[in-house]
Amino acid sequence: MNSHVTDKFSVPRNLAAMLLCLCASLLAGRSSAQPEGGREISASPEYAEFIRAIAASTALAETPPGNFVKFLRLGKNENGEVVVRGIALLPLNEHATADPKEGADIVVIAHVHHKMMKQRPVREDALTVRMLGIPNFVISADGGAIWEVGVVAGRDMYREVGAASSGEWRVLE
Repeated sequence: MNSHVTDKFSVPRNLAAMLLCLCASLLAGRSSAQPEGGREISASPEYAEFIRAIAASTALAETPPGNFVKFLRLGKNENGEVVVRGIALLPLNEHATADPKEGADIVVIAHVHHKMMKQRPVREDALTVRMLGIPNFVISADGGAIWEVGVVAGRDMYREVGAASSGEWRVLE
């Protein structure tokens, strides 16, 4: 995964990325299968606590010019503490197809929705959860709102991660 991507792409690459996201969205809409083994996918409370602590500073951190999604890979260090294992800037329509598992023990991903994106979770966020088998936190462009996306009772769900606790799961439509 690129750690830095500029906004100077050729039309074919952008077109290919948009088509890939469109196909992924269509497949996600058709698939109602549960994750492998029927397991549920949600983050432990310590990950939500970590995201609460870094959301605003991550969302407001300056980036090079361009329309990027800030993408974080999270895991634990040798002391069992939640840490950022990697950070990437991905073009707007490519974050849903990112593969964060580059040799590190990745347990959760998080990303900041760009101001040009719908701020709450969308179908592509659930597709990422299903493809990777790990929870996905969505942070609003200003860092003021956080949601967790997971699979609960075989359905794509999301919940708000408030200042003190997480809300009730809701079906992602």
